[in-house]
Amino acid sequence: MSNIDDELDEAMMEDENEGGMTQDDVEGDASNNDDVDKTQSTENSDEDNEANDGDGDIDEGDDTGDDNDDSVKDEDDDENNEETENLAKLKFIQSLPEGKMRQHEQYRRSHFDKMVVKRCMMQVIEESSGNDRKAPSVHMNLSIVMSGLAKKFVGELTEKARELMEKNGESGPIRPHHLREAHRKYYKAHPLARGRQRRRLLA
Repeated sequence: MSNIDDELDEAMMEDENEGGMTQDDVEGDASNNDDVDKTQSTENSDEDNEANDGDGDIDEGDDTGDDNDDSVKDEDDDENNEETENLAKLKFIQSLPEGKMRQHEQYRRSHFDKMVVKRCMMQVIEESSGNDRKAPSVHMNLSIVMSGLAKKFVGELTEKARELMEKNGESGPIRPHHLREAHRKYYKAHPLARGRQRRRLLA
């Protein structure tokens, strides 16, 4: 009987070894499972970081898009302001009497030759600098600005001379003595430093 029991025990032990798992196998499987879980968590974290980076790029793109939208809006506002100003000027010109409208149109069309203005400026600079060889040159942009100022100055003198004629009850074209009187009053109201050599206007 004892032999039979020993054989049965040995058979049962073999069945348990074949069908079951040892403690080392269980621990090995657990460690493998932990490694798999760590690998999956690392992959998931990498994917999350890439997704976050993509979101950051999208946000930056959205900021750039907002800046472009703001610039487009500013340009549209500037165009609208220019159109509004042009319409206001047109309405103002149309509301002028016929004589004033004609004067305004002639004033807009009149201009000074830029090359002549540039030549005059260079002559004045050379006379003022004397023997200085480093006299500044006159650029075309500067002559354009000076021609605009000269046009404004002549327009003010002409308007002042016209007012003097109306005040004296005179009519017809403006005469030289009207311009001289307007020039005298202009410099009396706006004194400027002058050189020693003075030329009489329209002498």
